[in-house]
Amino acid sequence: MKYKVIGIGVLILVSIATFVSLKQDKNSDSTLQHPGWMNQYLELKGDENGKIPSGMHAKWYAADQANAALYKKAENNLENITEVGPDNVGGRNRSIIIDRFNANRLLCAGVSGGIWVSENKGSSWDIVDNNAPTLSATCITQSPFDKNVFYYGTGEAFGNSADLGGLGLFRSRDGAKTFEHLTHTATTALNGIWDVEHSLTLDSTVYVATHTSGVWRSTDGGASFSRVSQMPSGRVHEIKATDDGYIMAAFDAYGIVKMKEDDLSVQRLNGAGWPTSGYSRISFSYAKQYPQVMFAQLAVGSGDALQGIYKTSNGGLSWTQISSPTFISYTQAWYDFILTVAPADTNFVVTAAVAPAYSTDGGQTWKEMANSHSDYHELTWESNTSLLVGNDGGVYRMDKNNMSTFTTLNNGLNITQFYAGHFYPTGTSLIGGTQDNGTRYSQSGAATMQSIWGGDGSFCAVNQQNSAVRYVSSQYLNLWRTGTGNSNIGRTIRTAVGGNDGVWFINPIEINNLDGDQLYVPTRREIFRSVDAGASWIKLTTDLVGDSYAIGLSNELNPTAYIGGTASRLYRVDKAATAPEASEISMWTTKYPLFLGSTIGCIEVDPNDASVIYCGLTNVNPKSRLWRVKGANTAEPIWEDISSNLPSSLPVNWIEVDPQMSDHIIIATDYGLYSTLNGGLSWNKETRIPNVPVDQIRLRHSDRKLFIFTHGRGIWTADLKNDLVAKTQAITTQDFKVYPNPSSDYIKLVGANYCTGKLYNLKGDFVAKSIDNQIDVRDITAGTYFVEIQSNQNKIVKKVIVTH
Repeated sequence: MKYKVIGIGVLILVSIATFVSLKQDKNSDSTLQHPGWMNQYLELKGDENGKIPSGMHAKWYAADQANAALYKKAENNLENITEVGPDNVGGRNRSIIIDRFNANRLLCAGVSGGIWVSENKGSSWDIVDNNAPTLSATCITQSPFDKNVFYYGTGEAFGNSADLGGLGLFRSRDGAKTFEHLTHTATTALNGIWDVEHSLTLDSTVYVATHTSGVWRSTDGGASFSRVSQMPSGRVHEIKATDDGYIMAAFDAYGIVKMKEDDLSVQRLNGAGWPTSGYSRISFSYAKQYPQVMFAQLAVGSGDALQGIYKTSNGGLSWTQISSPTFISYTQAWYDFILTVAPADTNFVVTAAVAPAYSTDGGQTWKEMANSHSDYHELTWESNTSLLVGNDGGVYRMDKNNMSTFTTLNNGLNITQFYAGHFYPTGTSLIGGTQDNGTRYSQSGAATMQSIWGGDGSFCAVNQQNSAVRYVSSQYLNLWRTGTGNSNIGRTIRTAVGGNDGVWFINPIEINNLDGDQLYVPTRREIFRSVDAGASWIKLTTDLVGDSYAIGLSNELNPTAYIGGTASRLYRVDKAATAPEASEISMWTTKYPLFLGSTIGCIEVDPNDASVIYCGLTNVNPKSRLWRVKGANTAEPIWEDISSNLPSSLPVNWIEVDPQMSDHIIIATDYGLYSTLNGGLSWNKETRIPNVPVDQIRLRHSDRKLFIFTHGRGIWTADLKNDLVAKTQAITTQDFKVYPNPSSDYIKLVGANYCTGKLYNLKGDFVAKSIDNQIDVRDITAGTYFVEIQSNQNKIVKKVIVTH
């Protein structure tokens, strides 16, 4: 049988698609592909349509650059910033390559940790750039013609737990020492890249496999790209280049397509024996020394099982279904799904999904092999016998002659994704819950962290009066007390709320740091309280409107508890340690419309004034994401927007207030760490912390040590500098008024001793100047801007929105 050849009229580039003309593709199935965290992630982060808008990281990056030009940091508020680790635990990576010109040099792509390089075959690693516009690296390739040229793609399409969107492609011309962003590739078409491959026969030619828009190509070293495929499916998971001038691509639910590079003609490799339907994702591999021999594994249409494994010995003219391993799971084939055949041994095949298996007889039988970690994404041959493995645990090496063992290559590869953590009463010991790597313990700040609990490590806490007692949890509030004999203390709550449906996948817990037996647990229904270390619980509230998520406690033995959640619902419980059941007081109001319609993801009570709280909103939304509520313990609280010059739509995940000075506030966001020394009048980005989601920060009041838990770059610590002062004179919101906001015609500026007002866009470019105390925006493009107001020696910035 001959190849099925599609007519050349269809095969030649059907349309030279440009980035400008391509319309946005709706990824309607992404919310269905990740039960558990993905559903929670979209609920916490999604806009009013439950989606994460694309391109946000480019906007946040531009805003940071503009702020850096407009606001010079008066002094560093943090000192002794330290990257703790872990150095013995990696994290999810989807691509590993060996430098074509230096076999000792490895590069890998952390899905929320950036590009890493090892100069010694994986014995140690260094990150290339902590401050790249996005650290969501999904794939990497090197030019075979120029040792200095590398490209990497961004945007994890499925399983993205870090809210790190794709920004297209990055290129290096100095041997991966630095990378430049190819900004023209930051488009909807290229915001989810599965694979990138350089041609083996054409210089300056690189191919890109996308999540929704097929295969794209550049023939000029990345200066421009055009789409070179027009198949029924736009989803391409893998690309392979051959040394005879072909590119092979795996199209979801369509098959493997072989494309001739010089004329773009296509052969669909669906010879006899290939299934006609009933499959989705494909992973395939050919033996480098015997390229006509290929293996392919296919997932069922729903992506949650294996459809079959197939072999061809004639380059796809015909296929034979071979046996499949029955002892490993393919239930997450949409997420982890990879296959490879040894370069010089067509009988040696490895298949991997949640776990791996291998065959030494061409797939007739399968054997168990050492399982370095769950969830496999990459298999790369270093040689004919040495295999590099990438999974949710990091990077490992295996030998095909002994598959019963592996070597861990995670020394210094700090791409671990932490959800939450807590500190010990003194010193630098800490614990933290990680994505798929359990709960980890660092003794005295050691980079080597011990595993103390399994699963997806979730919220955790240390009893500050008896640090032998720790509270650890994993998915769906599997909450335990450890240290004095392990005890499941979450079972009562789970039963009361109906099991998994009544709790969050990563469910918060909050401890009173002044009383380590006092615990508070929000659920999707009631709030639960324990004053005996979880031995018993009461329902502190009724079944609240909205799903509660955040708890903030005043710094008291019998604290005021503030409760927040979806739909901007906010409640208060006075004397929460002794309050009877159903004691909540609703604080919800419609007086502040910009506060409404979001999820309150974190609440901080001012340690210096229990009547003041701070609320961080976690949805990606152009409304203000950070609020201060004064008089929160009274009947008439006042809301104040303190987002000022923070990047628009940036979710705020956690807030800490300096016990020495309330104007010193530090926030954890989806794009790093920010701080203010003037109560939120202006904010500065902390560039010494990576551009990565910071899911939680914890401030120990006794010595003002800050513990920083990132989702992709591990744990960091810092000390708050002593004797800080606000370098900008405090200006109350009553001193200046900027209205209306939003505005479609004029923005009016009113204030004491007003001098001038200047309007800047998110890039920091000057747009307009005030005339007669107002700025004319009638002919200005709709969007988000900053108004800089100069008065005498004081300067403040207000964020404004222009609409038409």
